[in-house]
Amino acid sequence: MGQLRGLMYLGFVVAVVAGWVFNRQRNKKSKSDIKSTLQHKQSLPLDMALVDPNWTVRLQALQSLIEDHTQNILDTLLGFLADSALDIRQLAMDELATYGNEAIGGLGQILSTGDLTARESAIQVLLKIGTPATSPILINSLMFDESAWVRVPAAQGLGIIGGEDATEALIRSLKDTHPDVQDAVHQALEHIGTPQALSAIR
Repeated sequence: MGQLRGLMYLGFVVAVVAGWVFNRQRNKKSKSDIKSTLQHKQSLPLDMALVDPNWTVRLQALQSLIEDHTQNILDTLLGFLADSALDIRQLAMDELATYGNEAIGGLGQILSTGDLTARESAIQVLLKIGTPATSPILINSLMFDESAWVRVPAAQGLGIIGGEDATEALIRSLKDTHPDVQDAVHQALEHIGTPQALSAIR
């Protein structure tokens, strides 16, 4: 009986050791596969990396493209305003703002036809640009965009830029159906501070 127990214990030890060796080999292979995949991703042509399903690959590719400084990448950046990854959208927004008025036409097109994610990104870029040339697009977004998360920053931008057209658009938007937009419009008119603006909110 003692010999049988000894053999059973020995078998148990052998099974445990074999399992440990197997798992270690499997983990080693898994890590090797991951490393191989990453190396493969890094060797992708830039145009393929920019559309890779892995967002970190797309981010690295976009950073490389921005750092290249040898070509105008305005259209590429505009396309990334709809990217599913926030870090990529933020990078594209920051870089687009450096184009200034040159980016306004493309941003206006996105605000007319883009999806919500792209429009929310585009309106933020317009705020970063902040020149009087952005005012017509901000007015159009404030008056007609279906999303309050586009109309609110549009009102904020108009409050900073000011001007007669911006003031009139803000006054008309005091009746906006969304309370957050109403608050943003009220604050924008206060910021403009002209007699026309102030009389509208008293």
